Amino acid sequence: MLESRGIIQNIEECKRRIEHIGGTFKHKYSFTDVIYLPKDRKIDLRTEFIRLRLYKDNGLPTKNIVLTHKISHRHEGSKTDMLLVKKEFDGLDEAKAFIDEHYDKNVNPAFKYFRKGWMYQAGNARVYIEEIEKFPLSVAIQADSESAITDMFRALNVTKRISESVPEFMHRILK
Repeated sequence: MLESRGIIQNIEECKRRIEHIGGTFKHKYSFTDVIYLPKDRKIDLRTEFIRLRLYKDNGLPTKNIVLTHKISHRHEGSKTDMLLVKKEFDGLDEAKAFIDEHYDKNVNPAFKYFRKGWMYQAGNARVYIEEIEKFPLSVAIQADSESAITDMFRALNVTKRISESVPEFMHRILK
């Protein structure tokens, strides 16, 4: 599945547009993302990151603490992700112990940010309308093809496609 993110002007307008084209509201969510960086090397946050997600409001059938280490492959205006680690935890101490052990105490929490959003399903596409701390209002589209993403961006009145990953953008503005 391909994914791409774009800037929107208004969350409520975007919700109306997705519902107008037949999108179905699935759930709302909110969480804090804590991004970990290796101590011994630099990583390109556009293509790789280690994230501990701490859900405040979770509409998914997952635990409220989720560690993800992913590598993204960019092509055209979209990306696909390869998960190296995805693990759920009951508590923060358990998550931190796993991170220390799995990464041999070689990563540190570097920065964090809060986001909330609304997930919709529109045909085969998943649409995530999001308000991210210190980030422009945006929508992320997951779909089977680049043309499906482009069509959805057009329908939702996306003003600009974003090539930076959210962690890459946040690292740049929070440092």
